[in-house]
Amino acid sequence: MEPEILEISFYPHQYPVKEKDDFMLTPMIDFGIKGESGVRIIIFYHCTLKWLVANHRHEDIIIGQAYLFTDFWDSDKLKEFLLSYFKKCSGDFSYDEIEQKLFKLDCGEFDEVPGRTEASYYTGTEYEPYKPSALTLIFSLEWGELFKRIFPSKKEEVVENKKEQNRGKLKAEFRSLSSTDEIDLERYMPDDQQNFCFKLRVIAGLPNDIREDYFDIKVCTPQWLMKKKSNQDFIIGRHHLIVFEFNFERIKNFIQTFVENQTGDNWEEIAIKIGCLGKWQYETDDVVSSI
Repeated sequence: MEPEILEISFYPHQYPVKEKDDFMLTPMIDFGIKGESGVRIIIFYHCTLKWLVANHRHEDIIIGQAYLFTDFWDSDKLKEFLLSYFKKCSGDFSYDEIEQKLFKLDCGEFDEVPGRTEASYYTGTEYEPYKPSALTLIFSLEWGELFKRIFPSKKEEVVENKKEQNRGKLKAEFRSLSSTDEIDLERYMPDDQQNFCFKLRVIAGLPNDIREDYFDIKVCTPQWLMKKKSNQDFIIGRHHLIVFEFNFERIKNFIQTFVENQTGDNWEEIAIKIGCLGKWQYETDDVVSSI
């Protein structure tokens, strides 16, 4: 099966880009499967690391899921990257498997996660599609009406609906946090508070169940990402936890709270959600950049 991009759109107040080295966009990709009916949407955050630093406080912690980082706006390179990303998701997979691959770039699971930007909530404006010339427009959506259905006007409504959905479901149990870099987390202090990276391993399971799985996270600063980027045009933020200063207790509390807030009908469903934060030990997909 082959997923196909039908349309790429941006919020009109974000596009066209004014500062090419300092911007934040929320691209919306309208896609389908070649030869089949049905249209789905992926929404993610595309920004420069310069924008990230300028628009967050020192105490902020950001889950990298659904972020695509760059250092300069280039519509042709973005288009090329997205087409390549979709091509990697093609193959002898079921529709559900292809969706799971594609939605690793999506922000849909993060309606109430600390650090999520408010930019993706519906603002009452109409949406004017941007159509890259090399992409074939097959299906056009009424963006304003669509987003009224996708995003409630008040964040409180999202939270209340989530609480109602979670009643009676299994809940994750946070068990431990360790370093896979063999550092003493209680005593570790980076040489440069603005430029560091280290790896963490989260152990989690279900209450009253001895079975447990691990999830690997890369904790880093935007400055470290800038250095890492070098010749890459884009960095996918999945499995990165982005911080702006080192505070281990704050990082640990953030991770523990995130894990303990995950619920589901079974452990696999919960583990997939935790896998947005850190790479699940059973995740073998190489579509996105790995730890």
